[in-house]
Amino acid sequence: MQTVSPSAAEDAWNELYNTTEEHAGELVDEFVREQPHLAEILGAAEEQINAIDDRGFLLLYGVWAWLAFRKAGRSRHAVSSVVAEATLARNQRDASWLEGAADKPLLDAATSFTRDYRQWPLFSAMISDIMQGELEREESADDITGILLIHAKSVIDALDA
Repeated sequence: MQTVSPSAAEDAWNELYNTTEEHAGELVDEFVREQPHLAEILGAAEEQINAIDDRGFLLLYGVWAWLAFRKAGRSRHAVSSVVAEATLARNQRDASWLEGAADKPLLDAATSFTRDYRQWPLFSAMISDIMQGELEREESADDITGILLIHAKSVIDALDA
C-alpha cells in the first residue's frame, strides 16, 4: 500500500466536513456498508463514551481515513474482522506501553514512529484536528483524546494492511 498523501487527507477532510449533512450522512452510510467491521469497532467504542456530546467523532474520523484511502486509490475491499480487531489490540497495547515509558525511550519511540510510519501524513492531520478540539473542549470524564487517537490509528492501520 502506498502512503496517503497530505492532499488526499485534506481533500477527504474537505469533502466530509465542508458538505451538506445529507452528503456527510451518505458517506457515513457508504463507509458502514463497505467497512462493516471497522464501523462495528468504532460503534462499540462510541458506546463506551459517557458524554453524549463526545459521541460521533470516532465514526467521523473513521470515515475521514476511509475516504482519504479511497482518494489515494485504495481498492474497495472490506477489512476483515481479524485485521480490524488485531490492529486495535496492537494499538491498545502500544498505548499502554507508552503510558509507562520513561522520557528517553518515549522520545526515541516517537522519533522512530514519525520517521517510519508510512501513513504519518494522514495520522498527523488527524492528531492536529483531535488536539485542536481537545484545546477547545471543557474537561470531560472520558479520555476522549486517547480513545480518538487509538481508534483513528487503528482504522488507518487496518485500511493500510
